[in-house]
Amino acid sequence: MLATFIGYDQNVYTFPTEVTGREIKGMPVVKLFYPSDKKLKSIQRRNFFRVPLTVKAVIGSEQEQQEVMEIMTKNISAGGIAGLFHHSLLFNEKDSVVVRLSLPNSEGTLQHLELKGEVVRITASTSCKVGQLSIKFIDMEKQTKEMMIRYILKRQLDLRRKGLL
Repeated sequence: MLATFIGYDQNVYTFPTEVTGREIKGMPVVKLFYPSDKKLKSIQRRNFFRVPLTVKAVIGSEQEQQEVMEIMTKNISAGGIAGLFHHSLLFNEKDSVVVRLSLPNSEGTLQHLELKGEVVRITASTSCKVGQLSIKFIDMEKQTKEMMIRYILKRQLDLRRKGLL
């Protein structure tokens, strides 16, 4: 069997298991074999498909326009971006930010976007590893969201044709 549960960090995990017994503890209980933490697999629940994309993005504080940092995006979806950074981070989880990025299109031009977001996850950089920053887009206009979905679908098709996805 495959068991699935929601962890304390609100992420969904799954692991292979088998029934090892049954008990009644005020209610019927099924005992499952737990292989180890190494066998846990994190399942990501997403509203939008994400594709790999490496472009420069400028992240600025929504409150103070002086605080900005550049990151290289790792992937993008209509719901947000993940990016890599090599330096000290100016933001914390749950901070409101403004994301400025330029998406390349098939005609060779760039589509400039300025989107509001919220920092949802930070993996801090260390001396031997780059950090990762995940931002969820919020309050996106319907027209912009539709444009992003079309862009992501077209990028997905291009990557599949090239055999990269």
